[in-house]
Amino acid sequence: MIFIFNRSVRTMLVFCLLSFLSVSSSCGMTVDYATNLKVENVDGCYMVTVDRPYYGATEPEVVLLVPEGTKPSASLEGISRIDIPLNRIVVGTTPAVACLDALEALDLLVGLAGGKYVYSDSVRKMGLPEVASDGGMSRSLDRERLLELAPDGFITYLYGDEERRDVDFLRNCGVPVLFMAEYLEDSPLARAEWIKFIGLLVGMEEQAIEIFDKVVRRYEVLASMVDKSQVRPLVLSGAPFGGVWYVPRRDSWPSMMFRAAGAKSLWNDLEGTGTAPMDLEAVLVRAESSDIWLNCGSWRSLEDAERSGLPIEAFPPFEKGEIYNNDRRVTSEGGNDYYQSGIVRPDMILADLISIIHPEKMRDHELFYYRKLQ
Repeated sequence: MIFIFNRSVRTMLVFCLLSFLSVSSSCGMTVDYATNLKVENVDGCYMVTVDRPYYGATEPEVVLLVPEGTKPSASLEGISRIDIPLNRIVVGTTPAVACLDALEALDLLVGLAGGKYVYSDSVRKMGLPEVASDGGMSRSLDRERLLELAPDGFITYLYGDEERRDVDFLRNCGVPVLFMAEYLEDSPLARAEWIKFIGLLVGMEEQAIEIFDKVVRRYEVLASMVDKSQVRPLVLSGAPFGGVWYVPRRDSWPSMMFRAAGAKSLWNDLEGTGTAPMDLEAVLVRAESSDIWLNCGSWRSLEDAERSGLPIEAFPPFEKGEIYNNDRRVTSEGGNDYYQSGIVRPDMILADLISIIHPEKMRDHELFYYRKLQ
C-alpha cells in the first residue's frame, strides 16, 4: 500500500518523528546570529531546518544532510535526505556564489540561474551553462536544461508559494533543491552566517566557521571604534522609485549597519524590519536635516541626481558633497558585488561606512563597495 501525503501532513510527521530522536546541537557547528537557520546533529547526520524558507511560507523546510559513509537510522526515513558533500552544484542566488568563492569551491559549479547578476570575474570566465536568465525559481527556468546538467544540488531561493511547482518537479526528478534564505535575516552578521550552511553542503564546515569567525571579530573591532562617539550623523538612504521612496525601518539590516558605523538613520523611529514605502513629501521634509546620503539607487553621478527632479540642492548632503552609492563594484549587466561578496563580508561594508561617516577613524581606508558621487 502506498501512502501519499501533502507537504503539511509530511511536515507534521517529520516533527513528530524528531520528538522521538536523540538530537544533539553539539555538531561542531553552532548558529549564533541567524534566526532562520538551525543545524543539529542526529545520528552523525546534520538536521537542517530553515524556519522561513521564503516570504509567506507557512511551513519550515527540514532536510537531513548525510555525510559520505554515514548510514542514518531507520527512524530518519521520513525526512528528505541529501547526500553530502555536493560535487555538482547549480546556483540561482549570488550570495551562494559568494560563499563558494570564499570557500574556494567554485570548481563545484556546473550551472547558473541569473548569471548576469554575478559580479565575480572568476565565475563569469568559467562560461557556465545558464538554466535561467533570472535568479531564483523564475519563470525563465529551463527545467530540461537543468536536468541535463545532472546536479546533486540546486541552491536557490523562492519569493512565494507560486514558485513551488518547479521545486516539486525538480525534487520528483531527483534533484535536491536547497533554499538559501539569508535575505530574510534581519542583521548583517546573521546573513553572513549562512556561509556555514554552504560549508556543510560542500564538506567544508570547518573552513566556513573559520571565515565567519574572522568576519565577526573584525566587525566587532570596527564597531568598537565608534560605539562611544558623541556625534551621530543622520543618514538619508535610498532614492525614489516609481514615485515611492522605500526607507529602512529601525531594525532592518541597513539601519543596523548605520548604527554600527556611528550614525543614525533618519527613520530610526520607524519600528520593525525591512523597508517602508514613503511618499516623496514625507521624505523631503526629513531630508532637510540629513548629513549624509547613502545607497541612492541607480544614480551614477550628481547629474543623475539633479535630473531626478528632486530639490536636492536644498539637501545638506548635496551642499557638502556627502552623497555615496554602493555601486563601486558593478558589471555592465548590473551585477553588484555589494549584494554578492558584501553578504559574506559585512565587516568590509562596515569599514566603508565608518570611513564615510567618521573619516577621522579610518584615514587610510580606501572605499571598496562605496564611492562618492561626482
